[in-house]
Amino acid sequence: MVEYCSKTNEFDCALSGSTATMAVIDNLKKKVWVGHVGDSKSIICLQETGKHKAKEVTIDHKPTLPMEKKRILSMGGEVRLLEGDVPHRVFVKGRAFPGLAMSRACGDLIANSVGVSCEPDIAEFEVNSTWD
Repeated sequence: MVEYCSKTNEFDCALSGSTATMAVIDNLKKKVWVGHVGDSKSIICLQETGKHKAKEVTIDHKPTLPMEKKRILSMGGEVRLLEGDVPHRVFVKGRAFPGLAMSRACGDLIANSVGVSCEPDIAEFEVNSTWD
């Protein structure tokens, strides 16, 4: 993405990016792999005693999570809560940008320089008969 943006100048990746979630389903092995970056949530639908129930399979990458915050601080970023705002955000130390409300994203080069990662979390699940 960064290489494409650099070549085409279609948009500036410095303060632009995205979250992403992807699932791969192997029906033969009855397995599902879910990879995600940021706060794009993934859920499954379970059937319990005739009722359907949603179950989260990803945890949002928020800058207040201990390991996420540790990485950001070690890279020279800071995590702040702005007055009147709801989420904590990632900033370049002492600056008013980028103000990203998640600790992982694809793109966002300035945020990446202060510890926001594009490394996904990947989880593996066995599909069973309670999944709809």
